Amino acid sequence: MRRPLSVEAVLLVCAACGGPTDEQFRSRAGHPSSASEPSALHATAVSASENDLDWAPDPKPVTGYQVYRSVGPSAAYDPVASLPAAATAYADGGLPASSPYCYRVRSWRTSRNGTSYSPFLGPACATTFAAPPPAPSRLASPSGVAAVPVRDDFFRPDDSIIHVTWFDNSANEGQFRIEEASSVSGPWTQSMIVPANSTSAVRLGVREQRICFRITAVSSSATSDPSLPACTVAPANPTGLAARTVDGRIGLTWADNSAFEDGYEVWRADPTGTWSELATLPANATGYTDGNLSADQTYLYRVQAVRDGGGSDYSNLAAGVLATAVPAAPAGLVAMYWADMWGGWLYFDVFWTDGSDNETGFRIETSDDGIAGWMPVSIPLPGQSYVHEQLDLFLFVGGFFDACYRVVAFNSLGDSLPSNVFCTGWGGAPQDLVATAVDRQTIDLSWTSVARSASGYDIYRVTSGADWEIVASLPPDATSHRDTGLAAGTDYQYIVTVKYPLNDQYDFYNQAWSSVATAP
Repeated sequence: MRRPLSVEAVLLVCAACGGPTDEQFRSRAGHPSSASEPSALHATAVSASENDLDWAPDPKPVTGYQVYRSVGPSAAYDPVASLPAAATAYADGGLPASSPYCYRVRSWRTSRNGTSYSPFLGPACATTFAAPPPAPSRLASPSGVAAVPVRDDFFRPDDSIIHVTWFDNSANEGQFRIEEASSVSGPWTQSMIVPANSTSAVRLGVREQRICFRITAVSSSATSDPSLPACTVAPANPTGLAARTVDGRIGLTWADNSAFEDGYEVWRADPTGTWSELATLPANATGYTDGNLSADQTYLYRVQAVRDGGGSDYSNLAAGVLATAVPAAPAGLVAMYWADMWGGWLYFDVFWTDGSDNETGFRIETSDDGIAGWMPVSIPLPGQSYVHEQLDLFLFVGGFFDACYRVVAFNSLGDSLPSNVFCTGWGGAPQDLVATAVDRQTIDLSWTSVARSASGYDIYRVTSGADWEIVASLPPDATSHRDTGLAAGTDYQYIVTVKYPLNDQYDFYNQAWSSVATAP
C-alpha cells in the first residue's frame, strides 16, 4: 500500500501586529484546515486589575479557543488561556493598575485528521483602571464612656448638668461627635461637637429623664465606629429637709422626689462650718437620726440623692441643736437700702453679729416706729448672719418706705432677746422744695421733710458751665437753708437729697430739684 503524502503548511498571521509569525497548522494530505475565524473581538477594562474580552463565536464547529496577550500591539504575545468551544468571553484578572494590554484570539479544531487553527482575531486593546486611592486609615473608637449627673445649684431645680467622659484612642481625629438618645437603641441625634483630643464634655439634662451618650471620632477622611453607649438619670432634688431634737438626738426628715436614685448622702457641718459626709443611705430613704452630738452647738444638715457616681443638687439646709438654754441676743444690727439706677435694681442689706452658738435660726422683724407692732419679714438660712435682697427698682418709682428692723435668734427652747433696733428707708425725697432770691448774693431754700429715718440732708448747687458742688450737709431735722456769697444776676440750680444711715450715695429717687436767679 502506498504511503500517503504528508504536507506541512505554515500560516503567517499578522506579522505586522507583532503576533506569532511561525504558528503552524497541520492537516493530512488532501484534507485542508476546517477551522474558521471568530469575529468581533472586544477588550474592555472593568477594574484596576481586570480586562474583559468578548467575541462572536466561530460559525463552524470548533474544539476551543486560545487567548494570547501582550503588553502592547507591537510586543510579543504569550498564551494566557485555552477555553472550551462554548466560550465567547474571558476575564483576564490579576493585572496591575493603569497597564495597557492587547489581546488576540483564535479557534482550534481537533479531528481524526489532526488539529487545525483559525487565523488570529485582533488585536483588541484595553488599559486597566488607575488604582483607587488608598483606603483612609481607620480611626479607633473612643472607649470607657461615662455619664455622671453633676450638682449645680445655679440652674433650675428641674435641670441638671451631665458630665460625659471618655478615653481618646485615636491620634489623628479632627473632632469628636457626641450623640444622645433616650435609650441605647436610639434613635441617636447629634448634640454637640468637641475638638480633637477632648476627653470630656458637659451637657444640660432634665432630671428624672434617662439620657444616653455615645462618642464618635471624626477626621476629614474617616469616621470611627461609635463607642459603646453610657446612660444615666439625673435624680430629682430632695426637698423639705427638717431637723428636730428627739431624746438627745437630732432627727432628720425629707421628701424623696426621685424614682431613679441609687441612694442618699447625708452631710453635716460642724460649728466651724466644715462639711463632712455623715451617712450613705439606700434608695427611697426619707429620714436619718444623728446621735453623735455636743450640747449647745448648732449643726447644719443637707441631703443629696446620688446616682452613677454623681448626684442631685443639695436639699435645703436644716439646723439642729441640743439646746440647754435659749440663744443669746444678736448684736450690731445694721440695715440699708441702696439703688443701682443704671441696672434698675434696689438692694436691701441687713447684717448682724451672731451672739450665740446654739440657735437653729434667726428671724428678722420690722416695725413702723421701732417700738411696737413687730412683724417677721425674713427667715435667713441657718448659720447665716446677713440678708441680701434684690428688688425691681422701677416698682418703687414715686414711692418711699421708712421702717425699723431687729433680729431675733431662736432654738427649740424659745427666742433670744431681740437685737438693737436700726431704722432706715428709701425714697422720701424732700417735698415742696422752693428756692427764693433774698438779695443779690443770697438764696433761701425750704422744703418739707417726709423721711422719718433720715440721717441728714445734702445740698448741691450748680451754675451754667460749672460742675455740681456740695454746699451744705444738714442734720435730719433741717427743713431750710440760706445760701450766701453768690454772684449777682446769676442763675443757680439746687438739689436737696435725703440721706439714710450707711447710705450716703447720690440716689436719683432721694432728691428734689429747684432753681432761681439772684437779683441783678
